[in-house]
Amino acid sequence: MSDQKEKFLPRFRKDLEFYPGPDDPDGSPTYNLFDPIKGQYYKIKWVQYLIFRNLTNDITLSVLLERINKKTTTKVTEEQISHFFNHAATLGLLAIPKSSDQMEKEAEMLKVHPLKWLLFNYLYFRVPLCNPDKFLDRTLPIAKLFVSRPMIVLYVVVFLLGTVQLLARFDEFINTFTYFFSLKGIIIFGLSMNCIKILHELGHAYTAKYYGVNVQKMGLVFLVLWPVMFTDVTDGWRLPKRRQRFAISIAGVAVELVIAGISTLCWAISSPGIFQSVFFIIASTTWISTLIVNLNPAMRFDGYYLLCDLWGVDNLQSRSFAMAQWKLRKMFLGLNVPPPENGLSKKRIRGMVLYSLYTWTYRVFLYTAIALFVYTYFTKVLGVFLFVLEVGVFLVWPIASELSQWKKMRRAFRINTRLLSTVFAVLLFLTWFVVPLPHTESFIAVTKVCNEQVLYIPYDGIVKKIYVDRDVPVAEGEKILQISSEELSSEIKQLLFQKDIIEQQIRIITFGENEKEDDKAYLPEKEAELAGTVERLKGLIALNEELTLKANFNGEVYDWDKELYVNQPVSKDQIIGKIADVTKMQVLAFIPEESIDTLKEGQEVSFVLLSSYQSYKGVVTQVIQNRTEFLNYPQIASTNGGDLPVTLDEEGKLQLVDSYYTAIVTLEDVEPGQFAFGERGYVEFTGPSRSKMVKVLHSFKNLLWRESGI
Repeated sequence: MSDQKEKFLPRFRKDLEFYPGPDDPDGSPTYNLFDPIKGQYYKIKWVQYLIFRNLTNDITLSVLLERINKKTTTKVTEEQISHFFNHAATLGLLAIPKSSDQMEKEAEMLKVHPLKWLLFNYLYFRVPLCNPDKFLDRTLPIAKLFVSRPMIVLYVVVFLLGTVQLLARFDEFINTFTYFFSLKGIIIFGLSMNCIKILHELGHAYTAKYYGVNVQKMGLVFLVLWPVMFTDVTDGWRLPKRRQRFAISIAGVAVELVIAGISTLCWAISSPGIFQSVFFIIASTTWISTLIVNLNPAMRFDGYYLLCDLWGVDNLQSRSFAMAQWKLRKMFLGLNVPPPENGLSKKRIRGMVLYSLYTWTYRVFLYTAIALFVYTYFTKVLGVFLFVLEVGVFLVWPIASELSQWKKMRRAFRINTRLLSTVFAVLLFLTWFVVPLPHTESFIAVTKVCNEQVLYIPYDGIVKKIYVDRDVPVAEGEKILQISSEELSSEIKQLLFQKDIIEQQIRIITFGENEKEDDKAYLPEKEAELAGTVERLKGLIALNEELTLKANFNGEVYDWDKELYVNQPVSKDQIIGKIADVTKMQVLAFIPEESIDTLKEGQEVSFVLLSSYQSYKGVVTQVIQNRTEFLNYPQIASTNGGDLPVTLDEEGKLQLVDSYYTAIVTLEDVEPGQFAFGERGYVEFTGPSRSKMVKVLHSFKNLLWRESGI
């Protein structure tokens, strides 16, 4: 250490600039160091600034340490000075001569592989377009007119009126919003957001210019490849007061809130039409953009910087992540190591940890939702790729990084209660996830009848007689409904008349005395015509008999059309009711694709009725190997509060989102009328030993195989 003290300390680059910064919460002054080469600002605390101020050419560590401790009341340690210079060297702030090999090596280390860059930047990257500084200087006097005291009062009044109208008609507003949720509506919504973002960014830019900050860049930032504007107000770090930086950060939000208030009020007072639609789109765009995007501190937008200034914590995100990492290590591993920074209150540490957990959770849900959106509405292969990417970024990568840190800190580990508890919990989870264990499978199911007859009209006609009513037992062959069809009767009479004429013509040709020999050549043609007429007549007579609907088996009438009456016109294929054999019950179970191999014919299962949670024994009598595309039981659809996810197709049918197969279960020892058909429940059984990890990998393999189109 003594040799280190006698070595001359390196010098800092001469092009570095210092600016006074806002005071820390403890009252100590801070400074902002500007690196013009990188265009970045670094916060310098009071102790670090003392090192800068007392640093001269050809000075050693011992001399610098003595000079600071004698001239000031602050006590600086050798470790603080050494750490400061090491950190400055890492940031490239020291004036250390480097060989060409060193510079080339550092340049290679800074290079980022295009795939790695895409991995971390595909959701967010910037493209600078212009330098608006001179334009802002010329137009600043005009912009000041819009923030005069009378205008601010007017904005507040309009905003309050618009907010009151929004709260009073909130249901109408939400219903209107769902009306615009279409491809055309999304495009209009996106274009409106971009226009509003221009005003938003001008709010930042003019406020920064008002405080004398140079605005050197404006351009586009791509959020999931969607372009919106950005304004570079990095020079706001030169401002000595946090309230000035806070004003710059909140200016864009204030502009959007003013637009939201004006647009909402105009939407409320305007009549239905094009203008009301335009005001609605602008209002909904600004409210969503402000409340969900700009004020959300989890993303590095306005809300993040506002929170930084409110808490007085610069670089909040990285510092919060480091603090949460330290806290979690202490909580779960019992690591007794110093925190990443000192001087923070318990309340501030708790807030930073909660913020980091919220940010991480929000990003996981956001990026997963984006992947699912791409998978559902665009290309499924890209959606699967994005999902795998998020698993790698938010799960595999952090775990690998943390394990690497544990390896470096292995000397700090000590056997303690928290460490043993965590190890036990992890081993328990791995055992549950990896080791094949007996498990219980359960599938959504609905009760159905064994025999069912759909009563439909075979031919256009009029109801002549109704023999039954709803919920009435019927016997096999019993009449249900009689239909009269004048068109069919007329066609039968016409064919009978035509048949008589043809038969008469055949008799004349065969037995006529005055007929020529040539006329007998027509005999085969007439006989063929007669045969065709007879066949058509038989078909119509059979169809006429079908106009009397009868029961095919003993059962009960249900789903009967109550509005049916005598002399009512009915059309072909119109369904008027159904007959079911309610003495025999079956269950139709819906099996996810990844679990189709777990259910076999002849397997014993249990059916649990959701209405009473009573269990019934049953046997799998059939496993249908064809994938079910549409759902005929709306009571178990997600659109009606059920468990099977569905979407409505163009014809209004319930289309299953995921791949499902069906199995028929015949229930045992069920008394007639014990429960109705169409009731919801689930089929469960104890399956063979199986690893949950294998199931997950198998499901993922099936997904890739299915979506690859092979």
